[in-house]
Amino acid sequence: EVDTRTNRNKKQNTMKILSELTGYEYYKTTSCIDFDGGTYGTGILSKYPIENHSSVALISDGHEQRKLGHAVINIDGTVIDFFNTHLSWESKETRAKQFAGIAKYTAECENDLFIVTGDFNTRDFSEFEPIENSKLVNNELTYMVSCGDDGAIDNVVYSKGFKVKSYGVYDKVVHSDHSMVWAELSFVPAEAPETEE
Repeated sequence: EVDTRTNRNKKQNTMKILSELTGYEYYKTTSCIDFDGGTYGTGILSKYPIENHSSVALISDGHEQRKLGHAVINIDGTVIDFFNTHLSWESKETRAKQFAGIAKYTAECENDLFIVTGDFNTRDFSEFEPIENSKLVNNELTYMVSCGDDGAIDNVVYSKGFKVKSYGVYDKVVHSDHSMVWAELSFVPAEAPETEE
């Protein structure tokens, strides 16, 4: 969740600053709403080239507008679809529509390699079920991700083309009201074709 040129962040481009501080050259912002003289939304930061970026408005039922950011990222020749979002907290029914929207886009990924990250604003892991052929990093543990809250509302969703090497929470909160959930994923090698003898 990032501000872009709002008054409260002193008119700065947050993603540009993060790019410069980390050395991750590639970044994109999905602006969800106009806010405080700028925009508020989500951001994707990558050390690998972002070949394409788009955003789609999710059904929000009159609540704060939510969107799905979608980056097509080239990792040394392997292309993955990387999504991030921030879903509604007000209503499970609204989130169901938003999860359905996410599922529509992950189902259209051509190479079956996708990752979806974000603040999903739910502790109910069954709400993720519409996203087919996927698993959750945080599907058993409840992390202290939101200040004053022990709910596992932030997550990393990954497709069957990945496996989890390690994951956890970075709990040194500085400029956020959430602790950072992180995961290190690797590609699952494609099965070698059977050979005839």
